[in-house]
Amino acid sequence: ESHRSESHRSESGRSKSHRSESDRSKSHRSESHRYVNLTDMNLTGLNLTDVNLTDMNLTGLNLTDVNLTDMNLTGLNLTDVNLTDLNLTGLNFTDLNLTDVNLTDMNLTGLNLTGLNLTDLSLADPNLTDLNFTDPNLTCLNLTCLNLTGQNLTDLNLTDHSLTGLNLTDLNFTHLNLTDLNLTGQNVTDLNLTDPNLTHLNLTDPNLAGQNLIGLNLTDQTLTDQTLTGLNLTDQTLTDLNLTDLNLTDLNLTDLNLTDFSSSLSKQNSTPSQGRSDKNSALGHPIQES
Repeated sequence: ESHRSESHRSESGRSKSHRSESDRSKSHRSESHRYVNLTDMNLTGLNLTDVNLTDMNLTGLNLTDVNLTDMNLTGLNLTDVNLTDLNLTGLNFTDLNLTDVNLTDMNLTGLNLTGLNLTDLSLADPNLTDLNFTDPNLTCLNLTCLNLTGQNLTDLNLTDHSLTGLNLTDLNFTHLNLTDLNLTGQNVTDLNLTDPNLTHLNLTDPNLAGQNLIGLNLTDQTLTDQTLTGLNLTDQTLTDLNLTDLNLTDLNLTDLNLTDFSSSLSKQNSTPSQGRSDKNSALGHPIQES
């Protein structure tokens, strides 16, 4: 019994030593949270107001199936944070509050958002200046009811990005600013934009060169007061584009570039109305008769 007690104390001492070593390692930002695995963690209601993670290295962070329901990240500072190969598969962001979050120069190289649920996420006035989404995987990402009102995504780079199967149903893009958006090589096959609100969307100088929009669905789309200044659709393909009930009220296509633009619209069951023809014409699409 004495031997077991001594062994237990020895084991306890080693455990304390291990925890002490762990605490010391946390002070080294370059190694902090490297390859951290938070699979199935429940962070419901967690409050991280004004947390500062400047220059934090979170390379390989795994947040598979983590629950962030009702989490408060107001004023979170992620300036220059490195989230290379971040895995957010199945992450639940229901009612997450990201008010005034600062993501300046954040690195999300290799980001995996497969199956991510952002239902009712609030991104009121966050700063996403120069956010780098290089080579992220957003296959089947669900952004249902995501609110991007007043969002500034200046210089957002989605080069070679995959948005296959992306669902933007009921998305609110009111006053969204995507100045200098770069979607070069973008794949948004079967993108669903059913019933989104794009009122006052600003796409100044967006680059859509070589983008694949096969199967794009803009059913019941409203582009009220839309500004697409300097839009570049060079080598754009819109095979099987669906523009059912598209509303282009006050659309501004200043300096639109349709170089090598091609479109093959699916024929409708009924004869297109004059209004529908006008909509296709406004987008630069050839008018097709059934």
